[in-house]
Amino acid sequence: MKRLVWIAEIAGPRLLTLLAIVLLATAAALHVAVLAPLQTRVDRALAAAAAARRLAMPAEGQSAAQQLQLFYRQFGNGDTLPDHLARLYQVARATGITLRQADYKLVHDRDSPLKRYQIVLPIRGSYVAVRLFVSIALESLPNVALDQVSFERRRIDESEVDAQIRLTLYLPDT
Repeated sequence: MKRLVWIAEIAGPRLLTLLAIVLLATAAALHVAVLAPLQTRVDRALAAAAAARRLAMPAEGQSAAQQLQLFYRQFGNGDTLPDHLARLYQVARATGITLRQADYKLVHDRDSPLKRYQIVLPIRGSYVAVRLFVSIALESLPNVALDQVSFERRRIDESEVDAQIRLTLYLPDT
């Protein structure tokens, strides 16, 4: 016991200084590794929400038909179905997903100036990788809507899942 008191008296100020430095370094590392990326994501989400609000607000002096035309023009970035499918395959490769094939079919809607492709993707990977794939695919392909995701695990002790993802791709009908 006397030895602990002696260590506290002799090394106390040094120990407290060292502990303060370690705590400051840990706080700085936490800020750089966790808080800064989260703030970047929040800033992007706020900017996207503000842009969506601006698009949703009718412009001064625009008729409903003009607003609708402006909406449909947002789908015309020049990308074709093969471009979008190639991007899906790139996202799959980047996230470690095994994408066996993509089945797609054109759904005709005579009253719409948009073509609608229903895409079915049977994929295999970890649950986290599948969720990451869906998240990145939706972020990088703004013309895509998620219709359905289903998961199946062959055995309970298996780390990978089979998933089927149904997407709808909207392209201008040119």
